[in-house]
Amino acid sequence: MLSYSTRIAPMIVAVSIACNAPVRHQAAPVPPPSAAATPADSTTDSPAPYQGPAVTIALNKSGTPAATVKVTFRTGGWALKRDSSRVKDTFGVVHLTFAGPGPDDMAAQVMEEKTWEWESAEPFSRAEVWVRIARRGQALPSEYRLAAKAP
Repeated sequence: MLSYSTRIAPMIVAVSIACNAPVRHQAAPVPPPSAAATPADSTTDSPAPYQGPAVTIALNKSGTPAATVKVTFRTGGWALKRDSSRVKDTFGVVHLTFAGPGPDDMAAQVMEEKTWEWESAEPFSRAEVWVRIARRGQALPSEYRLAAKAP
């Protein structure tokens, strides 16, 4: 008898073949991917120092309450995602996730700048940027680190 098993999302298929024997298929549920293992409400702000791409934040001094966050990545292949932003008592806080190449991925060695514009209905005079860094193929960290603040 020849047996063969392979994983096909979202099920596992097992096939057994023998001379003049019927082919049998079995399906078993596959657990959800590990990216869903870190719910948004389990994140925390860590006092540990930030170690990552350079981050700056500039506040709009006149008109609409706004800020501009700039990030300089040392390689290509990065994405910037806003997880949350809020203003409380004229203090703005934004949480970002930087998704970048995995440790074994090939990436262009070129400086890449990304910008995120933030406008708020509520005025703010101070702001902080908290960042977590996710690498492809690795678990999403639950801790954010303070990357920049103004003033």
